[in-house]
Amino acid sequence: FAGWRDQGTEPWAFLSSPWPRYWTAFDFGANAAGYAPLGFLLALGVMRRSHEGAGGLGNGMAIAAATAGGAALAFLMEALQSYLPERVPSNVDFGLNVLGVFAGAALAGALEMAGALDRWSRFRVRWFVDDARGALALLALWPFALLFPAAVPLGLGQVLERLEAALAAWLADTPFLEWLPVRDVELQPLVPGAELVSVALGALVPCLLAYSVMRSVARRAVMAGLIVTAGV
Repeated sequence: FAGWRDQGTEPWAFLSSPWPRYWTAFDFGANAAGYAPLGFLLALGVMRRSHEGAGGLGNGMAIAAATAGGAALAFLMEALQSYLPERVPSNVDFGLNVLGVFAGAALAGALEMAGALDRWSRFRVRWFVDDARGALALLALWPFALLFPAAVPLGLGQVLERLEAALAAWLADTPFLEWLPVRDVELQPLVPGAELVSVALGALVPCLLAYSVMRSVARRAVMAGLIVTAGV
């Protein structure tokens, strides 16, 4: 995000640009798949409001509203890239983003029509306390948080070394720089025992989080088994 500059063209000029000369199947898939969860969650949120009697819209209008909101975000993201020297705005990327938003919103609408969302709501009421939304969102994100970056980032050094360099730059030309500890060797990966402890904590934390919002001990035991299975 360095080197912002104005090229003297409108930020929406990419909409009328010709088809790009180079593209990959990964770009096509990633641009569509990356926005699908956004469309799904936006449509789901609108439909939830409708069920709760808060002035929500029908399924069709919910899909349209989610698609419009996602398309607006995708347009802004592409338009901003026209001011960055290392980025190139693309009408193809924008179109695929909109397609992904629509696909995610349509999936939410299809699940709603099939009754899957109502069944999930009833399941959540039976298993979890009323204010469990935040904990459930964290549990849903937990497996992805362990996948990337590396599971033990501080142990491998890609975080701590950067913090050390940033702190040294911040303290430059000050007497406090002499207080900064200096390591003689590079950081090493964790030994197997320490890595095992870190991985075990990765399973323990979501278990404790789930226990805090579940209604019975028996269901906590089931959740523990599911979490360990997901971790494996």
